[in-house]
Formats: sequence, C-alpha cells, structure tokens
Amino acid sequence: MSGTLLCILAFLSCLGFSITNWRYGVCVLMVWGYFFGILKAHYIQSLGHFIFDAATVGFYAGLIIKLPTREEQAKWKPVLPWVILLMVWPLFMALIPIQHYLVQLVGLRGNIFWIPMLLVGAILDRDGRYLLAITFAFLNIIAFGFCLAEYFLGVEMFVPENEVTQIVFNSNDIAGGHKRIPSIFVNAHTYAGTMVASIPWMITGFLEGKKRRLLRSLDNPLLVAGLLCSLLGVFMAGPRSPIVVLGLFACLTLLSGRVSFSLLFLFTLVGMIVAYFVSQNERMQRFTELQNLDYVSSRISTSLNMGFVDVLMEYPMGNGMGAGGTSLPFFAQVLLSNQVLMENEYARIVLEQGLPGLILFIAFVFWFFTRRISKSDPDSFGKSLFWILSTINFSTAWLGIGMMSSIPGTAMLMLGIGYCVAPQVLISGKRLFWKTNKLGVVSSGYIPAYQRGLARV
Repeated sequence: MSGTLLCILAFLSCLGFSITNWRYGVCVLMVWGYFFGILKAHYIQSLGHFIFDAATVGFYAGLIIKLPTREEQAKWKPVLPWVILLMVWPLFMALIPIQHYLVQLVGLRGNIFWIPMLLVGAILDRDGRYLLAITFAFLNIIAFGFCLAEYFLGVEMFVPENEVTQIVFNSNDIAGGHKRIPSIFVNAHTYAGTMVASIPWMITGFLEGKKRRLLRSLDNPLLVAGLLCSLLGVFMAGPRSPIVVLGLFACLTLLSGRVSFSLLFLFTLVGMIVAYFVSQNERMQRFTELQNLDYVSSRISTSLNMGFVDVLMEYPMGNGMGAGGTSLPFFAQVLLSNQVLMENEYARIVLEQGLPGLILFIAFVFWFFTRRISKSDPDSFGKSLFWILSTINFSTAWLGIGMMSSIPGTAMLMLGIGYCVAPQVLISGKRLFWKTNKLGVVSSGYIPAYQRGLARV
C-alpha cells in the first residue's frame, strides 16, 4: 500500500463518517492522527507526509456537506470571529511571495489548517465527548503497547531510519544510551505531548460514564486503563517538557477545589502505580535532569533571549509563510531561504506572520485567558480541565515550537479550547429556542405553537 492510497483512504473514511455523524468523524480523524507518525515514516516517498491532511480535509468536507444543526451552530457565536481572524491574516501573508510557493503552502497548512477545530469543539455535546474519551483511551492503550515493544525490542524494529526519522535516531540521551520512544508518533515529544493532551478527555469521559449505567461496567475500566497507559507513556517516552506540563496540570487541577472524592481517589491510585514504576526504572527518570538549575536556565535562555527581539526588528512583517520551520517535509527544506530557527513558538509566529500576526494571536490567547466558566454550568469541571491545560500550553509555548503544527496535538488543543469557551445550554420545555445573552449563555425554553407559526412567517 502506498502513501497516496493511504491519503485517499483517510479522506474517504473521514468523509463518510462525518456525513453519517460528525461525532464519528472526529473520532476517526483522531485515529489517523495517532497513527500518522509511523505511517509517514514508512511511506515517505508517496505523499505519506499528508495522510493526516487528507483525513482533515475529508472531515471538513463532511461537515460542509451535512452541516451541524441550527442549534449547534448557535454555539459558534463566541469563537467564530476568532476563527475568521486567525485564518484571514495568514491567508493574506501567504499571498506575499517571500518564500518558494511550496514552502508557503506547507507553512499555511501549519498556521490555519486546524483552527476550524475550534468550531467543532464548541458543538461537542456529551455524546461527542464520551465517544472521544473512549477513542482516546483505546488508542492510548494501543500506543502504549507499541511503546513497550520499542522499549524491549528497540525502536529500530518499528521505525525505519530515513529522512523523516532522523530526530528519532538522534535522540539517544536516555540512561544507558537508549533512544527516546516515539511509539506510533512522529517523535517521542509528540507521543508524550499527545498523552498529556488526552488526559482531560478521559477524565471527563469517566465522569460521563457514571451517568451511563449500561456501559459503566465496561467503559470505566477502559478509561482508567487508558489514563494509566498515558501517564506511563509520558515517562517512558523520555522528553522533559511534557512532564512539566503534566505536573503543572495535576497541581492546578487539585488546587482548583473542584475535584470530587472519587476522582481524588482515582488520581491517588493511578499516581501511586505510576510513581512505583518510575522509581524502579532509571530509563524513566530523565526528567530528574530538571534539578540541574544551570541546565534549566541555559535551556530557557536559548528559547527566550534577545534573538527574539532581533528577529522582530529584522522581520516585522515576517520572513515568509513556513520560514519558522512549521513542519516542513524533508523535500521542501532545500527550498527555504534566509532560514532562521528559534525554539520559541511566538518567535515562529513572528517569522511566518509578522508582528500583526503575533499581536492577533496574543489577543486571542488573552481573550481565552479571560473567559469565565460559570459554576452553574453542568460541565464546569470538564471545561476547567481544558482551560487549565490550554493555559499551560500557551504559557510554555516560548520554550519550544510545534504547538500549532503537532499531529494530532494541535487539533486536540483546538477542540478543547472550543469546548471550553462554548456557551452554556439550558434546556426546559418540550420545544427549544436558542438565544445568547450578554454572559454568553445559550438559553432555551418552550414556544407555543402559534408563536412558532408567527416566527416562521
């Protein structure tokens, strides 16, 4: 099977499931995102780099062919202006021929391709979130199985050495000279980051499972197993920054005061299991290098230094779309001119979108930071989890690049943000009408038959 055929299969599968039910389409899209790394590594010569792109296009096409209901579209109101703004400016910058057209096109993909997932996250209902939670739990178990196999048999048994996997074979800084473990992802950092990003989904799924008595006995153990596999995978992969994000997320979640006793018991039990295995295995303790303050300060100064100001002064309108190293395929690297690389996501935005693009993105981040989650919202705890994790991701983005081009991490990030800022839905009566008030709450109520007739007129 060639990469071209896989692209066609990814497109058709996401298209078909999205037309049937967009919730199924999201889950199928995440499946392709999980397996994208290992598939791309084996099919580098025949469009293997664009398998997840094809799946995303198929999913979007399905949404356009069969639009969400009017009630669901009403929840787009808070986030739709930002989706338009965040996409229009990069589109304008892509028209300025600073870089080669192929570099510009791939760079545009990395800047706007998964922004519409904000809209999808805004309409995710309980059924959609529950399906995603089960999907992530199942995929995390599969990914952990590959992780164990690579741990005992070696990464070379599953990942071929070629142009797109050099980062995997160059990352051999685990105790004993072992390589970091990518599982089925592009690299170890993507694997660990995706595992962390999936945790809020599984926690909310666990809470939803309590309301589904028929499936509770089967699904809750699956979700707990998925959560355990994701945490172990973060430590077995080897990168340090996802462990920092995980630690901050755990601390802020516990300090939020919204954790129930059952969840606290679950966190404690799973945490003790993970702590035991980590303490017994030196290969899972690479994060302890963070105790070296000299190393940490050096790492921070590398990402956040005066070079950022120099880039801002030299390229106030950017160096061309894709010039910041937004997931360029190996065959497009040679086409990049005036290459400037910085391990800083905000510097990457300056290089590709210029100062206006950076200001626009920071404005979006500030808007997101200031969103309040109403305590009366029945999904307030789940939304707070996504708010905490997204806030940490935005706050630590200056320590590296890839936040807006990670597969499937970026799509998961946008889904979570969209769900977090979605207006609250209040239901009463047998018929529903939708109205957004000043607080961003979508209310509903009963409309008599004669009023419905007048409304149609």
